[in-house]
Amino acid sequence: MLAENVIVPDPVNYAALTAWNNAVAAARAQVALHTANAASIAASLRLDVPSSPASIAQATVASTASALAAANSAVATAQQQQTQAQNDARTAEAAVLAAQAAEAAATKRVSDALAARMAGATTSAALSATVDGLALRERYRAGGSATPPVWDLATIPFRLTAAEVPLDPQVTLPVIGDPDHPALVTVLDDLDDSVDAIADLVAAEGIHQLVGGNLARSGAALEIAQSGTVPDDLDVVSTPVRGYDITHRVLVVGDTAAAAPWPSTSPGVIGTVDPRYAAWLAGLLPDPRRVHLQAVATDDAGGVVASLDLTAAELGLDAPDWLRVAADAGELAARVARAARPVMDSSGDTPVTGPIRIAPSAQLAPGAMPLEALLAAASAARALVAGARALQASDLTASGETPPPPAADVVVAAVRAVTVAQQALAALDADLASAPNRSGSALVDVLFRAAAVGLAEATPPLAAGVTSDEALRELAAAARKRLSPRLAQPTFTPSAAGADATLEAARALLPILLGGPVPLMLPVPLPTAALVRSDLREGSAPIAPPAAVRDWLMDHARVRPAVASLLDAYDCAETLCAAAGLRVRATQLPRQSGAVWSGTDPAPAPGLVDVVVVRSGGTTVPDAVTGLAVDAWVQTVPDSTHDAALAFHYDEPDADPPQAILVAVPPSLAPNRVPATWDLASLVGVVTSTMAQAADRAVAADLVTGSVTIAGAP
Repeated sequence: MLAENVIVPDPVNYAALTAWNNAVAAARAQVALHTANAASIAASLRLDVPSSPASIAQATVASTASALAAANSAVATAQQQQTQAQNDARTAEAAVLAAQAAEAAATKRVSDALAARMAGATTSAALSATVDGLALRERYRAGGSATPPVWDLATIPFRLTAAEVPLDPQVTLPVIGDPDHPALVTVLDDLDDSVDAIADLVAAEGIHQLVGGNLARSGAALEIAQSGTVPDDLDVVSTPVRGYDITHRVLVVGDTAAAAPWPSTSPGVIGTVDPRYAAWLAGLLPDPRRVHLQAVATDDAGGVVASLDLTAAELGLDAPDWLRVAADAGELAARVARAARPVMDSSGDTPVTGPIRIAPSAQLAPGAMPLEALLAAASAARALVAGARALQASDLTASGETPPPPAADVVVAAVRAVTVAQQALAALDADLASAPNRSGSALVDVLFRAAAVGLAEATPPLAAGVTSDEALRELAAAARKRLSPRLAQPTFTPSAAGADATLEAARALLPILLGGPVPLMLPVPLPTAALVRSDLREGSAPIAPPAAVRDWLMDHARVRPAVASLLDAYDCAETLCAAAGLRVRATQLPRQSGAVWSGTDPAPAPGLVDVVVVRSGGTTVPDAVTGLAVDAWVQTVPDSTHDAALAFHYDEPDADPPQAILVAVPPSLAPNRVPATWDLASLVGVVTSTMAQAADRAVAADLVTGSVTIAGAP
C-alpha cells in the first residue's frame, strides 16, 4: 500500500481557536449563572416586597441590572473572539490548499523538465525497456566478420584502449581486454546462438509441415519467421526420435538440526509441527526487525488522528505465518491494528476508535526496508513451496536402485508431528467453544489462532474500528463450525503398509489439518559415495563449478516454472540481505571418476541422474540431510546416428502390360499327325519346359556341379 506524502503547514491559530472556544463556553456559563441569580432575586423580591422596605428592593433591583449588563458585555466579547477564531481557521484552511496547489505545480514542473530532457535525448541515451535484438545481432556479426574486427558506430563502438575517446560520448562500453568485455561478448554470442537456433527451428517446422502435406501450416510457419516471431506450436519437436533418457533433479538440501534465525518468541502452529521447514523459510525472509511500516489512525472523515511507526517483528509472526499473511491483506491489516491501537490509546488523550491503515514509514534509517520488501520475499517463497515437496530418499538414488527405507526415528517424528497438529486443533476448538465467556484481547487472540490454521473468516476486523465482543463471538462460532470436519479425523497411527506409507499419509494429512503448505521435512540419508559427497562439499573440487550450475539453472528457468520460482525466491533473499543464498552444487548418479557433468556434456551416459542442489546450513556434508524436491524431468538424448529414409506416394496403374512373351514353334511332325496342329498336351509341355529352362538358366554356371548341357550349344 502506498501513501502520498503531502506537506501541510500546521497553523498556529488552532491552539488559539481552542482557547477562544473555551472562553465562549465559560462566558455562556457565567451568563447562565447571572441569569439564574437574577431570576432567583426577582422571585424573592416578589415575595418580600409587601413586607420589606422599598429601599432594599430598589437596591437589589439595581444590583441585578448591573450583573445582567456585565453578563451581556461578556457574551458580546466572546462572540467577537469566536468570529475572529473562525476567520483564522478559514485562513489556515486556505494556507493548506495553497500548499497543496504549490506541491502540484512543483510536481508538474519536474515532470515537464523530465519530458523536455527525454525529448532531447539521442537514440543511444534514450530510456527504453526494449532493444532491437536482430539489429544488435547484425551489428555484432558485421563487426566480427572483418579481419581484424571493426568496431565503430556502424557495428558496436568498443574501444581498444582506455585512453581512446568514445565514438559516442553518451555510450561508454568496456575496453577490449577489460574483465567486463568478455562477459558482454558472451551475452552477444548467446544472442547470436539463440537467433540461429530459432531460425533453424522455424525452417525445420516449415519443411516438416510441407513433407506432411500441410501446405497452409508450412507457409504460415515461414511467414511468422519472416516477421521476427516464433510459432506458438512446433510439431517438429514432437517427432519421435530414437535415443535414451537421463533424469534431472533440482533439490534444496540443508542440515537436519538447523536453528531458525528468526526473532519470534512464540512460533506458530506450523513452525511447531515442522521446525525445519520454518528454519529454512526464515533464511529466505529478511530480518523483521529491519522491516518498518507506519500505522495511521483516521477519523470518520478520513483525517489523520494518530500515527505510529512499527517493525514487522512487533506483529508477532513467524516465517510460515508471513507466507500466509502476504497473501491475505485483511489479516495483515488486522494484525497491524491490533499492535498499534493499544499504543495509540495509551499515548493520546482519547481512545482511537476509527479505522487504522498501513502506510510506508516516513523515513527509513540505513539498513531498514519497507514492508513491501518482506511481502515480496514471502510471496516468492510461497510460490516456491507451492510447487515443491519434501525431500525423499528416492531423490538421492540412481535410477533402477532401491532407496533405503525411512529410519524408525523418522517414522516416530512423522507420527509426532501429526499428533501435535491434532492436539493444537483440539485446544483451539475448546477455546472457541469458550468464546461466550471471553472478551477483549483474550477473544481476539483465539480468533487469530483460528486464522493461523487457514480459517480466514475468523480474522477479527480490527482495522475497520473497534469491534464489539458480540461480533467477535459470532466470528468464533462460525470458525468453530468450519473447524469441526478437521476434528473428525481419527487419531493418526503408523500405517500397516510400512514406513513409506506412514510418511506419505502424514504429509497428505498435515495440509488438511493446518490449512496451508506443510512439507514435513524429515532426515534423509545422503549417498555414501565419496565423489558424491565431495561434489556437495563446499571448498572441494566439484564436478561442475558453481558459476556453470547457476547458468544452467537460469537457462532452464525459461521453460521450467518451478526452477524459475526457486531463483526468484533466492534472488529476493540475496537482494534483501537475508540469511540464505544461492549456494549451488551439482553431482550425478552413478558418479564415475573423471566423468563430465551431464549439464554440459552433449552426450551423457544413458540412464544418468543429474542432481543439482541448493545448499543451506553449514559447509560440511552430514550423513543425513533434509530439504525439498523442487523439480524433476526426463531429457531424451538423441542417438548420434539414425536410419534415414525417404517416403513418397506411388500410384500403381490399374492395367499392367505383359512382362514376357513366350514364342513357341510347332513341334516336329510325327507319323499320323496333321501338320501344324496344336493340342493341349503339346502346349502344356512347351510351357513347362520353358519354365524349367528359365529356372536352370538363373543359376550361375560355376555353381552347378556335374556335367552341364547348354541348350543351343554345338
